[in-house]
Amino acid sequence: MEFLIEKITTLPDDFDPQRSKALRREEKNAIASFAADGSLVRLWRLRRGNRVVTLGLWRAESEGNVRSLIDQLPLRPWMAIEVFVLEPHSNDPRPSSNEARSTR
Repeated sequence: MEFLIEKITTLPDDFDPQRSKALRREEKNAIASFAADGSLVRLWRLRRGNRVVTLGLWRAESEGNVRSLIDQLPLRPWMAIEVFVLEPHSNDPRPSSNEARSTR
């Protein structure tokens, strides 16, 4: 299954800068690991006013599985997340190879 994850990370104003730097480094490593195993497919930034939202395309067996992966992120305690389950659309101009085979 594929999921669109929207996350906003907000650290408190008085958060220790050294701890922030270390957590962001750990976050980068965790993201690289999820990308390497195919769980994380893409990441984008979306600006909403003065906030930066991260959008991610994730793959997992279920919503519970993708939530478990996100819960492993070092910055998770400071994240607001929304999980959207993605389903194929009948008008998708780029169907998956499985769908293309089934229409032949």
